[in-house]
Amino acid sequence: MKKFNIISPLVFTLLLLFSAGSQCGYENVDISEEKKMIEVLYGVEVYSDSIEFQVLSSGCTHNEHFKLQANQLNDNQISVQLIRTKKDLCRALPWLINIKVAIPFSDILYPEFIFTNPFKNKHSLKNTYGN
Repeated sequence: MKKFNIISPLVFTLLLLFSAGSQCGYENVDISEEKKMIEVLYGVEVYSDSIEFQVLSSGCTHNEHFKLQANQLNDNQISVQLIRTKKDLCRALPWLINIKVAIPFSDILYPEFIFTNPFKNKHSLKNTYGN
């Protein structure tokens, strides 16, 4: 009769549980001022009081992880750039989420926004992840 070693399965199970638990415990990491990331945008909607950006998330992306840099260029043009201030370190399959930000320079009657972030086609995600 073959002798069964219970220590190996027990050690394997504990290592598996530890690694799974450590994945869930990731926190978002602050990014230093000089390394703030210009976010890639997958869509933009402008409303009367806010701008909604579509960005990629792996499970740990929230509104407060972004800041909006805006500069008034002339009487009605505003340069806008969405900056990520915290990395998303979760490991879920990435999907698009909406980030809502208040419109800067609300005293301009009909502002023209010039977005300086890079844009990607959201339909290209289907090819990337096999959806």
